[in-house]
Amino acid sequence: MTLLKQSYTPISRKTPDEQTGFEFKKQRAIPVVEGIVVAAENEEIVLDAWREEEEIRVKKDAARKQNEVLARWKKFLVGLRIRQRIDQVYGGGTGEEPNCS
Repeated sequence: MTLLKQSYTPISRKTPDEQTGFEFKKQRAIPVVEGIVVAAENEEIVLDAWREEEEIRVKKDAARKQNEVLARWKKFLVGLRIRQRIDQVYGGGTGEEPNCS
């Protein structure tokens, strides 16, 4: 048997967990799980599957970050257009009150 110390991903849901100890908090013992137990002949198969899932996760994270950046730019540009429209309607924003007489 081989212990794989990779991140705990969905690939490991169907495999036995490797319990390496206990963490004691609030008078309770919580098992510490680090990695999974895999038969030596299946080690490469599991590592390949983990690498594929890691690649997919990285691509999803990159796409999510790009969408967040685009949303921030959109919000900035909409705010800029509102600011320009307010300046056109109410003046240049010099701080002086408009003359109502």
